[in-house]
Amino acid sequence: MHPKIQVLLSMLIFSTVGLTVRFVEMPSTIIVMARAVLGTLFMLGFVYLTGKIINKASIRANAKVLVASGIALGLNWMLLFEAFSHTTIAVAVLCYYLAPVFVIVGSPLILKERITGLQLACVSVALLGMVFVSGFIDGEVRGFWGIVLAISAAVFYASVMFLNKFVKGVSTYDSTIMQLGSAALVFIPYALLTVDFSSLEWTFKGVILLMVLGLVHTGIAYALFFGSFTKLPAQTISLYSYVDPLMSVVLSWLVLHEPLGWTGFVGALLILGSTLASELFASKK
Repeated sequence: MHPKIQVLLSMLIFSTVGLTVRFVEMPSTIIVMARAVLGTLFMLGFVYLTGKIINKASIRANAKVLVASGIALGLNWMLLFEAFSHTTIAVAVLCYYLAPVFVIVGSPLILKERITGLQLACVSVALLGMVFVSGFIDGEVRGFWGIVLAISAAVFYASVMFLNKFVKGVSTYDSTIMQLGSAALVFIPYALLTVDFSSLEWTFKGVILLMVLGLVHTGIAYALFFGSFTKLPAQTISLYSYVDPLMSVVLSWLVLHEPLGWTGFVGALLILGSTLASELFASKK
């Protein structure tokens, strides 16, 4: 399969995560646990069947960072899934896509990198876009707590990006397995301690959707994405990655009939346009 088709398919799959989560009548903790466990098992099977070798030495050398990024990944998922319950999918996803903005803001402190004038402009435009998306401009905030949760999820995703900068000599597949496995090991006991399993309704639809989230939205999507990662320029991947939020917004409107309004569309253009400009500039540099 051509690398561009691989990354496009992975983005299309990722864009349906919010829609799928909406129809799973389970606590976010259970959804994250199932996704992490099934995703880990899928990736282990994929690596075994494709004959790839897991580099245990490099994993041990980066174990602390990989575990930390895995925990941050799990918390990022949980906050985003909770956001879907408190606001529209479009608003949650657009606020979530502020993660690159937090990376820019945190880079001088964490990575000792200078912020350029263009990056500052992109940050300002993206934050203005968040104001539009929230509904504050037209006097109707679209789920305050959902917005707060989505932004918190973006902060944790930015943390994953930062932590990955400190991972050295680990393949994308090994890194993914460790991150998903770490999230699973943390959320299994957390779910056992915080969720009353006897009160959960394990319907056929719910179980199937959990399997879809774990095997399709995590396992297959990650395998497709990382399979194309080393074969395409960073600029191309940056461009294709915006298929995810754009399709999420479209599906939110078409399937769930969730209104976005003119302010939401303006905010979407400001957030996605500014973050895309910043990433393309970084890739070119």
